Amino acid sequence: MTEINCYISVVKSDAVFDEVYTSCGIVLQSGQHRKTYAKVTPGVSLQVGLLEGVATALGMIQHPHRPVQLYTSMSYLYHALTKGYLEEWAQQQWLTKQNKPVKNQKEWRDLRHELKRFDDVRCRLISGKSQAFNARYSKYLAKQALYTQVPFEGEL
Repeated sequence: MTEINCYISVVKSDAVFDEVYTSCGIVLQSGQHRKTYAKVTPGVSLQVGLLEGVATALGMIQHPHRPVQLYTSMSYLYHALTKGYLEEWAQQQWLTKQNKPVKNQKEWRDLRHELKRFDDVRCRLISGKSQAFNARYSKYLAKQALYTQVPFEGEL
Protein backbone atom coordinates (compact mmCIF):
# COMPACT_ATOMS: atom_id res chain seq x y z
CA MET A 1 0.00 0.00 0.00
CA THR A 2 1.45 3.37 -1.03
CA GLU A 3 2.27 5.73 1.81
CA ILE A 4 0.87 9.27 1.88
CA ASN A 5 3.53 11.85 2.71
CA CYS A 6 2.31 15.06 4.31
CA TYR A 7 4.65 18.06 4.53
CA ILE A 8 3.50 21.00 6.64
CA SER A 9 5.13 24.40 7.10
CA VAL A 10 3.92 27.34 9.13
CA VAL A 11 5.08 30.96 8.92
CA LYS A 12 4.04 34.09 10.76
CA SER A 13 3.90 37.67 9.50
CA ASP A 14 5.01 40.84 11.17
CA ALA A 15 2.12 42.93 12.45
CA VAL A 16 0.24 44.41 9.51
CA PHE A 17 -2.28 47.05 10.52
CA ASP A 18 -1.95 45.80 14.11
CA GLU A 19 -2.79 42.24 13.04
CA VAL A 20 -0.46 39.26 12.91
CA TYR A 21 -1.18 36.53 10.36
CA THR A 22 -0.16 32.90 10.45
CA SER A 23 -0.03 30.87 7.27
CA CYS A 24 0.18 27.13 6.80
CA GLY A 25 1.37 25.40 3.62
CA ILE A 26 0.58 21.72 3.01
CA VAL A 27 1.86 19.27 0.41
CA LEU A 28 0.30 15.81 0.28
CA GLN A 29 2.01 13.29 -1.96
CA SER A 30 1.33 9.68 -2.79
CA GLY A 31 3.40 8.22 -5.61
CA GLN A 32 3.10 10.62 -8.55
CA HIS A 33 0.00 12.36 -7.17
CA ARG A 34 0.38 15.63 -5.31
CA LYS A 35 -2.15 17.98 -3.72
CA THR A 36 -1.29 21.38 -2.26
CA TYR A 37 -3.11 23.71 0.10
CA ALA A 38 -2.39 26.93 1.94
CA LYS A 39 -4.39 28.87 4.48
CA VAL A 40 -3.90 32.25 6.17
CA THR A 41 -5.39 32.86 9.61
CA PRO A 42 -5.28 36.20 11.41
CA GLY A 43 -4.39 36.47 15.06
CA VAL A 44 -3.28 32.92 15.85
CA SER A 45 0.04 31.57 17.08
CA LEU A 46 2.37 29.36 15.04
CA GLN A 47 1.31 26.43 17.21
CA VAL A 48 -2.40 26.96 16.52
CA GLY A 49 -1.69 27.45 12.81
CA LEU A 50 0.29 24.21 12.78
CA LEU A 51 -2.34 22.16 14.61
CA GLU A 52 -5.14 23.50 12.42
CA GLY A 53 -3.00 22.81 9.35
CA VAL A 54 -2.31 19.21 10.30
CA ALA A 55 -6.00 18.58 11.05
CA THR A 56 -6.88 20.15 7.68
CA ALA A 57 -4.29 18.03 5.87
CA LEU A 58 -5.54 14.83 7.48
CA GLY A 59 -9.10 15.82 6.64
CA MET A 60 -8.09 16.10 2.96
CA ILE A 61 -6.95 12.46 2.89
CA GLN A 62 -9.74 10.20 1.72
CA HIS A 63 -8.03 6.86 2.35
CA PRO A 64 -7.62 6.37 6.12
CA HIS A 65 -6.33 2.81 5.70
CA ARG A 66 -3.17 3.95 3.92
CA PRO A 67 -0.14 4.77 6.06
CA VAL A 68 0.55 8.48 6.55
CA GLN A 69 3.94 10.04 7.25
CA LEU A 70 3.81 13.61 8.62
CA TYR A 71 6.90 15.75 8.09
CA THR A 72 7.32 18.82 10.26
CA SER A 73 10.09 21.05 11.53
CA MET A 74 8.04 21.88 14.65
CA SER A 75 9.17 19.82 17.65
CA TYR A 76 5.96 20.93 19.41
CA LEU A 77 3.94 18.59 17.17
CA TYR A 78 6.59 15.92 16.79
CA HIS A 79 7.02 15.31 20.53
CA ALA A 80 3.28 15.36 21.26
CA LEU A 81 2.72 12.62 18.69
CA THR A 82 5.83 10.47 19.09
CA LYS A 83 6.17 10.58 22.88
CA GLY A 84 2.48 9.92 23.52
CA TYR A 85 1.72 13.30 25.11
CA LEU A 86 -1.46 13.73 23.09
CA GLU A 87 -2.99 10.52 24.43
CA GLU A 88 -1.76 11.28 27.96
CA TRP A 89 -3.44 14.69 27.89
CA ALA A 90 -6.70 13.18 26.66
CA GLN A 91 -6.63 10.53 29.40
CA GLN A 92 -5.84 13.17 32.05
CA GLN A 93 -8.82 15.37 31.09
CA TRP A 94 -6.55 17.68 29.07
CA LEU A 95 -4.26 18.51 31.97
CA THR A 96 -0.45 18.36 31.88
CA LYS A 97 1.59 16.37 34.39
CA GLN A 98 1.86 19.64 36.33
CA ASN A 99 -1.96 19.63 36.54
CA LYS A 100 -2.27 22.71 34.29
CA PRO A 101 -4.61 22.94 31.30
CA VAL A 102 -3.04 21.94 28.00
CA LYS A 103 -2.51 24.98 25.78
CA ASN A 104 -4.41 25.04 22.49
CA GLN A 105 -6.70 22.34 23.78
CA LYS A 106 -9.40 22.81 21.14
CA GLU A 107 -6.88 22.40 18.31
CA TRP A 108 -5.30 19.33 19.96
CA ARG A 109 -8.76 17.77 20.35
CA ASP A 110 -9.58 18.47 16.69
CA LEU A 111 -6.26 16.95 15.62
CA ARG A 112 -6.79 13.90 17.81
CA HIS A 113 -10.24 13.42 16.25
CA GLU A 114 -8.68 13.44 12.75
CA LEU A 115 -5.84 11.11 13.80
CA LYS A 116 -8.32 8.52 15.07
CA ARG A 117 -9.60 8.02 11.49
CA PHE A 118 -6.26 6.53 10.44
CA ASP A 119 -4.73 3.11 10.96
CA ASP A 120 -1.11 4.30 10.79
CA VAL A 121 0.17 7.86 11.20
CA ARG A 122 3.83 8.49 11.88
CA CYS A 123 5.59 11.79 12.39
CA ARG A 124 9.11 12.69 11.36
CA LEU A 125 10.99 15.76 12.53
CA ILE A 126 12.90 17.45 9.73
CA SER A 127 15.19 20.45 9.69
CA GLY A 128 13.59 23.82 9.01
CA LYS A 129 16.24 24.12 6.31
CA SER A 130 15.39 20.77 4.75
CA GLN A 131 16.32 20.51 1.09
CA ALA A 132 13.56 18.00 0.34
CA PHE A 133 11.45 19.46 -2.46
CA ASN A 134 8.10 19.00 -0.74
CA ALA A 135 9.39 20.50 2.51
CA ARG A 136 10.63 23.59 0.66
CA TYR A 137 7.46 23.76 -1.40
CA SER A 138 5.17 23.65 1.65
CA LYS A 139 7.13 26.59 3.11
CA TYR A 140 6.86 28.42 -0.22
CA LEU A 141 3.07 27.86 -0.23
CA ALA A 142 2.77 29.22 3.30
CA LYS A 143 4.81 32.32 2.46
CA GLN A 144 3.00 32.91 -0.82
CA ALA A 145 -0.40 32.71 0.85
CA LEU A 146 0.81 35.05 3.58
CA TYR A 147 1.87 37.68 1.06
CA THR A 148 -1.23 37.41 -1.09
CA GLN A 149 -3.63 36.88 1.84
CA VAL A 150 -5.54 34.44 -0.33
CA PRO A 151 -6.03 30.81 0.67
CA PHE A 152 -5.69 28.48 -2.27
CA GLU A 153 -5.77 24.86 -3.24
CA GLY A 154 -4.27 23.33 -6.32
CA GLU A 155 -2.05 20.89 -8.11
CA LEU A 156 1.57 21.26 -9.15
